[in-house]
Amino acid sequence: MHEPFHLKYRPRNLSEVIGQETTVTTLQNAVNQKRIAPVYLFTGAKGTGKTSTARILAKMINCSAEKVPCNKCNSCISINNGNNLDVIEIDAASNSGVDAMREVIERTQFAPIGLWKVIIIDECHSLSHQAWQSLLKTTESPLKNVTFIFCTTEESKVLSTIKSRAQTFEFKLISEDKIASALVSIANEEQFDLDINTAKAIATAKSGHMRDSQTLLDQLYTLGKPITKDVIEEVCGIVNESTAYKILVYLGTANYQIVKIIVSSFIARGKSPHKILTAIVETCIKYITQAEHPIKQVWNNKELQQIVTTLTNKEHLTKGEFSDIWVQAILMEIARVELNERFLPICSLWKSENDALAWGKEQLPNHDIDAAWQNLERINGKKAPAWIYYIIREQIINLV
Repeated sequence: MHEPFHLKYRPRNLSEVIGQETTVTTLQNAVNQKRIAPVYLFTGAKGTGKTSTARILAKMINCSAEKVPCNKCNSCISINNGNNLDVIEIDAASNSGVDAMREVIERTQFAPIGLWKVIIIDECHSLSHQAWQSLLKTTESPLKNVTFIFCTTEESKVLSTIKSRAQTFEFKLISEDKIASALVSIANEEQFDLDINTAKAIATAKSGHMRDSQTLLDQLYTLGKPITKDVIEEVCGIVNESTAYKILVYLGTANYQIVKIIVSSFIARGKSPHKILTAIVETCIKYITQAEHPIKQVWNNKELQQIVTTLTNKEHLTKGEFSDIWVQAILMEIARVELNERFLPICSLWKSENDALAWGKEQLPNHDIDAAWQNLERINGKKAPAWIYYIIREQIINLV
């Protein structure tokens, strides 16, 4: 039976927990010094190692080997298998009520069979107010050799009285480089090819979440063909920077018709309208921070900020019904329909058609300027603004 990568390569000891060095060091010292807190709160984004670390800590304080966890004794093996009677793991997302917590509290009244009784409550922010209240006294005056480990992606929803009694550890997003290195190690172990740049593309697609990245790698491997960036984009429905850049160039040069074709093509291939807008927003934010970039010939920083604001305010429309229509309408709102005033000095110097052609040949010396002029689609019945946008577009469209 196939074992998913995120389970097969789950950390089994603290040294295998990636990207949480401070937390790992503190917990290791606590175990070495036998200073186990009655309550822990592990916070941070999904897939950063909170629940895995909780299980590892449970193994370490219940393992009697010289170097813990040994992952060989009955205690370690049963915790790894999820059937150790001393380690109670609750998913609060599906057990949020007070009755479930009362049952947990009752089980803490009995002495552990081994060394420690460990209660791991995952997604603890989902607990009801009554469930939290039932835990207050137990966490305030816990029995000997009982420790609670609360894990959450939403620390703000955890009761302040619980926080005040807990040692809190924040699990940070893991860097893409570290995730990529871990993915390459998995590929080597599984004996298939994965280069570091492609591994980084997987990490980027999953925004620094280790578990999600491992799951995506498993899915890509199952496809049975070489894993490439193009395959990743196809599987994840990613709109890459190059495409987002082209959309911005066409929007900025009064050529919405091409944008409509690009977006319609993506949607026909199953791309999410929401992801299309997200890619454009991410690209704008990236370009705002770059002093020199080809897009600045079309959009200045203030205009890029306005695009981000417009898309952000209306992105919810691309999540519901008629999302394919809404994404077109939102982009149409951004698109220029006439010549921007910054380009007026260019055409003000032209006295005739020949002046416009001469300027075009100067800007694009290797281009068939005459044919381009003849096939030009006018803007509001005028060739001059359309000509300026055409030349600028041809100069920068393929630079990213």
